[in-house]
Amino acid sequence: MKNLSILLILISLIGCTPEESADTPTTTLNRYEAYIPSADHQVRVLTRISTVDTTTGESILELSINTNYTQEASDVECLALGYVATFIGNDCWWQNDSPNEDRTNLECKLLTALDLGCQCSEKHLGSLKKAFATDSVALQN
Repeated sequence: MKNLSILLILISLIGCTPEESADTPTTTLNRYEAYIPSADHQVRVLTRISTVDTTTGESILELSINTNYTQEASDVECLALGYVATFIGNDCWWQNDSPNEDRTNLECKLLTALDLGCQCSEKHLGSLKKAFATDSVALQN
């Protein structure tokens, strides 16, 4: 459990300043990159870019995942990233285009890549509750 807590602390999100895109009518609102430490360097796990279409005002969230990393990640790393992904947003959509009765069919790009199931499903929450069973702060969220 101590390793999981340390790993959560070491996952970093780096924000960049807004920038204009010359190719499309969008403005980048923010860009975050999540890294996880490796033996001798950091590995980029994902990049999340929030933009707004300047002609329609529509917000667009793009999430790019390093699937090479997620396929080889340890259980501890997957659970730490699954916890973080629950709170930072990770490109989700309702299966069958609408929520089911208990809202456990929200498929999310990062959680799927980590094989943690749909957001708020028993597989997702059960895994996190088990991993963070002794972490009262994490369980409050």
